[in-house]
Order: sequence, then C-alpha cells, then structure tokens
Amino acid sequence: GGYVYLVDEFNYVPLPEGYLMVDRGNSELIRRSLLSTYLSCLTAWRAQGSCSGVAKLLHLSFPDGPSEWQKSASCLQGLKVSDSRIMDEISVLQEALSASAGCRHSLDMDLPYLRDFLSKADPKRRLGDMH
Repeated sequence: GGYVYLVDEFNYVPLPEGYLMVDRGNSELIRRSLLSTYLSCLTAWRAQGSCSGVAKLLHLSFPDGPSEWQKSASCLQGLKVSDSRIMDEISVLQEALSASAGCRHSLDMDLPYLRDFLSKADPKRRLGDMH
C-alpha cells in the first residue's frame, strides 16, 4: 500500500491530517496522481529555488537528507524552474504515461478523477481539516 496526501499550496508542505491509506492494487489512482505529484515537486522546487523545496514535501531537512541528495543538489544548484520548463516537463510525462497506458493521459483528466476519489474516500471532507 501507500499514501495519498494533500499539500499546502502556499507553503509546499504536506498537511499532516490530510492523508489516506491506499491499497496496493489501486494502480489507477497511482497512475492518475503521477502528474499532480510531479507538478507539486516542480512548483515546490521553484518556490524554494532548490532541492530544499522538494525536501520539505517529504518532511526532510535540507541539506541533512540522504547523501545521494547532497551530491545531486550540488549539481542542480542554480537550476531555474520556470513556468515554461514546468509545462515542458509535464508534457513529457503526459506523453510517456499516454504511451504506457495506450490512451490519452492528461492533467485535466486526472484532476477530476482525484477529486472524485477524495470525495468518495472522505465524504465529510475532513481531509486537511477542510469542511
């Protein structure tokens, strides 16, 4: 299994009360959450200007994370993540997911699916203390 959790879109940190346990067999949810997860990582990187933005999403302190991160971060330091870069990255992942699934795959199709999933999983909308 795994977890799906909500991210505070202003601070780019996970909401501690905003998570759900997901069954291992729910490959549709996993596939449909890849684009939004990657988008969260890219925008967190852009907001912080470095790996530290992504580290916050994982509740890690940076640069105290795994040694592999420290090595990668030194190579990626100064990498700018612009809006056009984000759109290019999402387009590449979208095409790869479409090819592997054998059907069109896009963020605009995934977000309604994720909203419906969360509504069914949490009908009282308690996730993230959102009422």
